Amino acid sequence: MGWTFQRNRQARRFCEKHGFVAVEETGGRRNGEKEPDVLYRWVKDRG
Repeated sequence: MGWTFQRNRQARRFCEKHGFVAVEETGGRRNGEKEPDVLYRWVKDRG
């Protein structure tokens, strides 16, 4: 699992290309930057 900022499109593309799935999005209340973020979880077999 890993977090990235929602606006970081390059990181999001990388995660999705390598089998990670977005499982949670927040408004940024829980991070120090107060920036909306997204949590990715790796899914071994998506098929």
